[in-house]
Amino acid sequence: MAVEETFDIELPDSEAEKLVTPALLIEATLRKVQITEQSVCLSRRAFYALRRLLVGEFGCKRNQAKPDAPLESLVPRRNRRAVWLRMKDPMHANRWPKLQRPPWVRMGLLVVFAAGTIGFGIAGISYWAAPVAAIVPWSLALAATQPLCTEFPDSCRTAGQFAHFLVMHAPKLFEPTGRVWTRAEVAETIRRLTVEHLGLKPDQYREDARFVEDLGGG
Repeated sequence: MAVEETFDIELPDSEAEKLVTPALLIEATLRKVQITEQSVCLSRRAFYALRRLLVGEFGCKRNQAKPDAPLESLVPRRNRRAVWLRMKDPMHANRWPKLQRPPWVRMGLLVVFAAGTIGFGIAGISYWAAPVAAIVPWSLALAATQPLCTEFPDSCRTAGQFAHFLVMHAPKLFEPTGRVWTRAEVAETIRRLTVEHLGLKPDQYREDARFVEDLGGG
């Protein structure tokens, strides 16, 4: 995952599981970088940033945080409103989707407004003033149900949809740097990432070592 985000490439699980040594990972990265220089997908970059946050914040597994994964399954319902707002700062987004009330609550608010309008009408208030008067109980009910705003909007039900939202409202955040990588730079970066993420000593790293058997990677 760190390699994908660093080089802005995609390594599907079926391909990644064959990259058993740093040398193989370096060569695969070089091939991907050459392709990526020709066409960059901003949505993919946004998804990588979101996935990094989800994995770091909630301990999601890589195979859980996929574009088609529902946000409902990735962001815990407990304290969701506070957590959702806290996620905004690391993403550096100017706009952030608002959580919504469940459908049954929205229906209840409509009933409150309708009942208020009818009730004030029966009480003798004119037909045009009754809806205005009904706004008062409706506003109170709206405020009372604010803590129930825990549902994701229809436009951001999945991680992929949310990535599209981020690109739509803040595309410059995910524009590529335009860096061209040499093999030496790719090799050094992968060495650094491997040592860092596997907790190795620098002299333990070898390009021909196997991640699991020799370097202790899970």
